[in-house]
Amino acid sequence: MDYAQARIQARFGERPDESTWHVLESARSPGALLEAARSCGLRRWIAGLDASCGSHVIEISLRARWRECIVELSSWMPSEWRAATLWLSGLVDLPALCHLARGEPPLAWMSQDPILRTYCIADVGERQARLRQDVLAFVESQPAAADAPDAEGEDFEAQLRRAWYEQWRRLWPARREAGSLDRLTAV
Repeated sequence: MDYAQARIQARFGERPDESTWHVLESARSPGALLEAARSCGLRRWIAGLDASCGSHVIEISLRARWRECIVELSSWMPSEWRAATLWLSGLVDLPALCHLARGEPPLAWMSQDPILRTYCIADVGERQARLRQDVLAFVESQPAAADAPDAEGEDFEAQLRRAWYEQWRRLWPARREAGSLDRLTAV
């Protein structure tokens, strides 16, 4: 864990300081914003983006960078923590999966996302079948935790978030400092 801690601090210690955040917040154009972001630790998040990129391209790129970051981070972790760390890569997909699982049509950008494109099928029945197989079945298969709030009346998004969280907790290795982890996740 010490190795992972050192790598994380080195990598994410490059984060923008307060003055850089002020510059980013005051940028009046996408080009100015990207230029300011390239001058700090955000440069790896915006690699390959330029001022001509639309918001959907930026969204897909940031989602891909998140997934890459989680894979990298998990490679630094002790083996017993890798599954729990890798599980975090799916966190970025939860809102889109909730949107689709509610029966909403796919948004145009979703067909460009490598994870979500499988659900961007024109046939609503087939899309719902895939979602049911991958997402809804996951939610329904989660055993209720003893300390979980009553799920009755909970909307699907809340059920999916809870199921995702409970699965993440199950992936944690058995540790004596579970109370510390509980306090951290509450934050």
